[in-house]
Amino acid sequence: MEESLKAHQEDWQQVRRIIREWLTVHARTDRSLAIEARITPSSISRFLNGITATLEINTAAKLFSVIREDIKPLDRYTFLRVTGLLDVLIPLQRVPVLEVDIALNRSLSDPYKLGIYLMNKGIEVAQSSWEEAVPFVRGAEATFGPRTNEAARAACMLALLLVCLCDYDSALQEVARIERDFDPVMDYGTKADLYMVKGWLNYYLGDFPVAEYSFLQRIKLAEETGVEIMGDSIRHFLGRVYSEWAQSLRFTDPTVAQEYISKAKVQLDRSATVNLRLGDEVSRGYDLLRWAQSLRAQGRGIEAKALHKNVRELFGKDPAVWHLILEELRMDIQEGEDTHPIIIGAEGALHAWSEHKYPKGMSDSIHLIAEAKAAEGNVEEALADYVTSLCLYPFENHLRNRYLWGAIRAIRSDIRVRRGSRTYEDLVKKIEEAIEERTGYFLNLDNVVADRKADIERILKRLGARREGTYDTR
Repeated sequence: MEESLKAHQEDWQQVRRIIREWLTVHARTDRSLAIEARITPSSISRFLNGITATLEINTAAKLFSVIREDIKPLDRYTFLRVTGLLDVLIPLQRVPVLEVDIALNRSLSDPYKLGIYLMNKGIEVAQSSWEEAVPFVRGAEATFGPRTNEAARAACMLALLLVCLCDYDSALQEVARIERDFDPVMDYGTKADLYMVKGWLNYYLGDFPVAEYSFLQRIKLAEETGVEIMGDSIRHFLGRVYSEWAQSLRFTDPTVAQEYISKAKVQLDRSATVNLRLGDEVSRGYDLLRWAQSLRAQGRGIEAKALHKNVRELFGKDPAVWHLILEELRMDIQEGEDTHPIIIGAEGALHAWSEHKYPKGMSDSIHLIAEAKAAEGNVEEALADYVTSLCLYPFENHLRNRYLWGAIRAIRSDIRVRRGSRTYEDLVKKIEEAIEERTGYFLNLDNVVADRKADIERILKRLGARREGTYDTR
């Protein structure tokens, strides 16, 4: 009973949120909205302030007539469901919800079928925007209901979207919630999904042993259930784990590093075999690209370049081609090529990843720009760009970021020796101001969905910032 009441209250809080967001976006007051909707102003203000717990259905209908065109599809559905308008308007064939005319497809009023629709819609939307897919997946979980396998599947997809958005803290929380709330109801397919999420998440966080364990558990589950493809589908990512694990060990334990390189080759070859039979061209391109990256890390640049032509043909016009472009630019820097075209190429990749709201891609692009400027001897601008790269993708255990902090320490030491500590302190102050004012490449922080405020403050403190600040990420 208590859980039902709590859920009821949370539903109406969502309605309040929808109305408040509409008022904010349109710079309107609740009074002006009431006048347009032809209802008494107090009915809105009392509801928004929590004095009244719900809206009368006639009041809700009048409000909806004003705000419906300007709110997101899932918010439209939520408003209609909570207020009771869904049951009123669907039979009358008066409202399209979630971009389809539910009036002509009443089966979607069934929670399970609507949940399936929302999941499929989320998968579809995710092809172009991970952020916009999130509300559909959240809606699917809520529609399936608590403690069901279907809701667990939706929660796994949500966690995966958060990983794609590089919101790893939120993804970790989702994984913990799934394990806590859904463990007894998950079937083998959903457990496999959870292992995949955990593998991806820990790979990006630089925890290679946990990533390996998660992927191997998925493979083991596939073998136990006889669903071979479920294991083969993550061979590519297991290969990436071994490849970067090898890179992290190449100076401290080259013998073990070589063993991991061999493991990476086995997994990537297995993935390539599967993708040749079942995958698309982009998937096959990724297999070749990751092996080419491994070859570059081993100092086998000529072999790596030989693979790039095939990768480019497989990627075609897919956004994945920007991964290849950045890889080629990395090699250009290593080979001492002219930095000007490197910076132009990296800025093109930055623009592409910024449109996709992909923080790691943006960070990788700016990191390359910083490398190019450092190679030119322009260490002051390089320092600011290195910091930008970190603010976008701040995870300290990530292999690239370990090297990045080393580059920052070298620049700091160089500036202090050549120009004095005061010069370095002034540079850090300018970086603080650029973050607050969103100038230069820091403007790209506006396209990061995750909250980076605490990360930015930690980065500035580590740089030696002279004052505490509030670094809003939006």
